[in-house]
This record gives sequence, structure tokens and C-alpha cells, in this order.
Amino acid sequence: MLAVALVSFVHRPKPMSIFLSRSLARPPVRFRLAHTVLAVLACGLCLFSTTFGLSAIAHQLNQSYLYLQIGESSITARAELPIQDLNKVLELGFDPDKRISPEQIAPHLEDIKAYVAAHTALDCAPQTCSLSFTEVDYLNTYQSQYLLLNYDLDGFEQLPESLEATYDVM
Repeated sequence: MLAVALVSFVHRPKPMSIFLSRSLARPPVRFRLAHTVLAVLACGLCLFSTTFGLSAIAHQLNQSYLYLQIGESSITARAELPIQDLNKVLELGFDPDKRISPEQIAPHLEDIKAYVAAHTALDCAPQTCSLSFTEVDYLNTYQSQYLLLNYDLDGFEQLPESLEATYDVM
């Protein structure tokens, strides 16, 4: 989109006003050359980013994430785990070249939740808090599949003043 804007700026139509002199109607050659170079660079950047897959995606591949959402009176958490990495770490036996269905994950869900619990620590000092599992969901992208585990943080009467999270899943 940036390249299109620059190209259309460089190739703008001639001015329609008859009162402009020839020197004002066209910018100097240096000015036109600079815009042309910028347009070419922008086009090159667009080609490079699409060729080498530098797209804006929510995840870096082969990484899991723990998201915390702090509301007025509650805290929720969501662990996003690449399914193929879970397959390797927990030796689930899935074919690495095929998409994994929710039905294939279901028998392993308790082991996966135990793995996440063992690799996640929360400190809501001076209060105590713990993760309480609420639901499972799936995120399928064209590059990978993710298992989403949703939690509520329980064990506190009012929002903690501080929250320290340690998350070393994969």
C-alpha cells in the first residue's frame, strides 16, 4: 500500500492551472529522482517482505505464550501452545505432517494441562492466587496450529497490587 501511494505520487498528472509557469509546473530533476528512488525502494521492500514471509502474525513459530487480562475485579489467563511442539515435548504420537483435530487432542488434554501447570507459577503477593481451568480452544493458521487453554485466576478477594508470573513452557 505504501508503494502504491509513493508510485502514484511520483507519476502525478501535470498541473491543470494555466497560470503556473513551466518551472513551477514540474519539480526539479533532483526532486523527481529522489521520489522515484523512494518508490523503487518501497516496492523492493514490499516484494522482499512477501517473498520471505515477513507478515504480521500473532505468534512467532515454535513459541508458546501466556496472556493475562486484568479486569475491574478479575484476572483471566490464556496459554497458547503450538500443537506440534506439544507433540514433541509430551510425545503424543501425532503425525507431524498432518493437521491435528480437537478429537485427537481430547484424550491428552489432562496431561497437557498438568504440563502447563507444572511450568507456570504465579505470585500475587501478599495474597495467594491459582489458575483455574475454564475451557479449551484451537487456533489454526496457515503455518501452524495452537492449543488455547483458558483460565481464571482465583484465590484473591481484591485485585493484587502486583502479579509475578513465571512461564517456561517450551
